[in-house]
Amino acid sequence: MAVSSRTLADLQAVAAELSGLGRRALAVAADVTDEDSIRAMVRQVLEHFGQIDVLVNNAGIGHTSAVVEMERAHWDNVMHVNLRGPMLCCKHVGSHMVARRSGKVINLGSILAARVARYMSAYAASKAAIVQFTRSLALEWIRHNVQVNALCPGYFLTDMNAEFFASEKGRQFIANLPIGRLGEAHEIEGAAVFLASDASSYVTGTTYMLMEGTRWPEGREGHEGLSTLKPPRPAAVARQSPGVTICACIRPTRLIPRKLMRGWSRSTRSSRGKGAPMGRRCSSVCWRTRVTWGWRCRPI
Repeated sequence: MAVSSRTLADLQAVAAELSGLGRRALAVAADVTDEDSIRAMVRQVLEHFGQIDVLVNNAGIGHTSAVVEMERAHWDNVMHVNLRGPMLCCKHVGSHMVARRSGKVINLGSILAARVARYMSAYAASKAAIVQFTRSLALEWIRHNVQVNALCPGYFLTDMNAEFFASEKGRQFIANLPIGRLGEAHEIEGAAVFLASDASSYVTGTTYMLMEGTRWPEGREGHEGLSTLKPPRPAAVARQSPGVTICACIRPTRLIPRKLMRGWSRSTRSSRGKGAPMGRRCSSVCWRTRVTWGWRCRPI
């Protein structure tokens, strides 16, 4: 196994641990944003092992910043490491795999490739791009027997987020997760081993979401500003469209012409367009779908 990063001292420690397990290990310092460095790394690994069977693109960084305050260097740095780095590694390792007609590529994405988090636009955009890059590359190499897949972990404890999860806000977020804890490194191993083995020879272009549950904690801000999107304020629409009355249900707001609401109870409508009183049942019928709503209303 060859391990690579910018810090050689850390690599040598990992290589020594692998050697202690009876494995052949090689530590190679490289900068994923520098194509010459990547080219030299691949050449050194091939000279030592003779071939490369699996490539894992795991390098990544993340910064928090509002877009209106973001420096261009901030955006470029995230994109260079998180997106250009995997592309360069795939370019130089992939040519070897395609020539051999055998290989596996595992790109590390993030759950933020599909979700949103406040002030994480650069990181989220880079990880969403990794997912699309994975799918595109899988299609390019599918006829060469090279499988390309992505792993998108949820909330795992890493050096990047350790400070946040040690804070009071971080502990509160962990408590609100459906599973009630963070993921551990060994819980990624199963999916990674599967994608690196012959068991996944018919699997390519897929994205595996390693999540802690099926939904997010609602109405709470989480790690790095994660929050649930709120429905639009109906009152603002009412001011722009005085000819409609709005039922301010918790579900997405629907607009109903007032003339269709004549004869409804006061608990169902409001002539001022402010929705039904708190706690009342909204039993009105949608003027488009003719379906009884039955959702609890709230004041605007």
